[in-house]
Amino acid sequence: MDDGPLTGITLAERFEIKELLGEGAMGEVYRAEHDTLGLQYAVKVLQEHVAEDEKVVARFKREAHAASRLDHPHAVQIYDFGRTDEGLFYLVMEFVDGPTLASVLAETAPKPMPRWRGVRLLIQVAQALQAAHAANIVHRDLSPSNVRISKHRGDEDNLKILDFGLAKVLADVENPLSMTGEVFGTPRYMSPEQARGESVDHRADIYALGVLAFEVFTGRPPFTYDLLPQLLQAHMDEPPPKPSSLLSIDIPPLPAELEAVILKCLEKAREDRPDAVNEVLEVLEQVLDTAPQPRAVPPDVGKVLETSKAGSSWGATTPVWTPGDFAPTIPQSGPVLESPSMHPGDPAYRIWYWSQALKLATSIAERLVIDELATPGLPKQLTKLTESEDRTVGAEADVALAEAELDDLEEEIHQRAFDLKNEIVGTSMTLDSLIAQEGNHEGPQADLHQQIRDLETNLGTYRAESAGRQDQLEKKLVDKRRILEVLRKTQMEREISLLNALDEARPDPCPFFYEKNYGTVAEMLQALRISDGVDLPG
Repeated sequence: MDDGPLTGITLAERFEIKELLGEGAMGEVYRAEHDTLGLQYAVKVLQEHVAEDEKVVARFKREAHAASRLDHPHAVQIYDFGRTDEGLFYLVMEFVDGPTLASVLAETAPKPMPRWRGVRLLIQVAQALQAAHAANIVHRDLSPSNVRISKHRGDEDNLKILDFGLAKVLADVENPLSMTGEVFGTPRYMSPEQARGESVDHRADIYALGVLAFEVFTGRPPFTYDLLPQLLQAHMDEPPPKPSSLLSIDIPPLPAELEAVILKCLEKAREDRPDAVNEVLEVLEQVLDTAPQPRAVPPDVGKVLETSKAGSSWGATTPVWTPGDFAPTIPQSGPVLESPSMHPGDPAYRIWYWSQALKLATSIAERLVIDELATPGLPKQLTKLTESEDRTVGAEADVALAEAELDDLEEEIHQRAFDLKNEIVGTSMTLDSLIAQEGNHEGPQADLHQQIRDLETNLGTYRAESAGRQDQLEKKLVDKRRILEVLRKTQMEREISLLNALDEARPDPCPFFYEKNYGTVAEMLQALRISDGVDLPG
């Protein structure tokens, strides 16, 4: 972007303004750099009319103090705030380099983003809201534009919510709540009480979370009117559609409990909504826990066809499998395949289904070995697959250990930074009180100014030092995840090799027991090929 009016100046004698990042309703946002530590920050400079009312100034200070105490990994941190020589208020915040959730949603619109990703992102939003509400902080303007997504630990989806506590300040400036009928917020995401210009509490954030979840899972918000009066009226009076009713036929419906909690968040009366965010969070976490973890390499059954010999029984025409009528077993010793509570069109279901086909095929292969009917190559493929699975499990344990080590370090950093920030906030409040009483910057005030600078330097130094340790552990974790990905690819190749070896080991003539279960595996592979869009040989 073009340079803004503050580019090149230094705020508070230590934050050098480097470039203008953007402009919004609350003012301009710049990228700044600490003059000695070299750390990057985002500096938001509020518009001039914020400083015109002393009551608003006092409110701004109180809200900034409160927001600075909110220390959560998914809420943008406030490190400093003050006033320029020209009388403009500024806040120094954590710099988040990444797209907004609004731009991410726009990439897939009008279709929703992948459901697994949406659940993970919404869990982070809910966790940040839970921490804010526990600290008596209400956001009041939660929307995709106020959420940024950055990279963390190699994960592209580390979410941060912007402007906690500050929406209330701007509301008092733009549309005082004492003026009946005035509203503040992003219209597509505001609660009915906001639309009516009434006072709000944490349940306004819960309504906005419901709108956000609705859009994440359907690709559009519940109300899409272009005219503001119609949109506000819909929030106040119109019942939202069921999310699943808006999904195209190729997208599975939402789990019933997830759809129910979204609609509960969107209740018109605040007392009918969840009392706390944790009710929504519990459902999101349950959905995440019950869905199969995505594999590094999704099963592509076309590979089986490519490596199979002509006339393979796996490529033979078999009855088309229909959802819900399928629970194959290996009699007496084999596993029972029970479908998880997922729609068969869900990619996660296909991954689960592939694993069940492999379990059944492995059981057949083991039985052939026991019955001494196996070809020489089959036991070798079984051994190779077992070894590969063992290595993969070991790599998964290594990744979990590295993640735990990094979690411990982040908790240590979090606690130490939180303590230092509390010291800074407490000293700042003492300084504000002295200035209000004495009206000058001499004597004790000067000492407090220096004490604040020293604490900020200590905080910056600690963050810089801990960032090095954190970076080393993150690189270690990325390396271990890379190893795990390679092992999972190897496991996939050996799974396909086992299937082909099992096909070659098919007895001739084939006893009924084996015939039945060979047919079951073939039917499962046929269903997977259909879901993959693979053309079968005639």
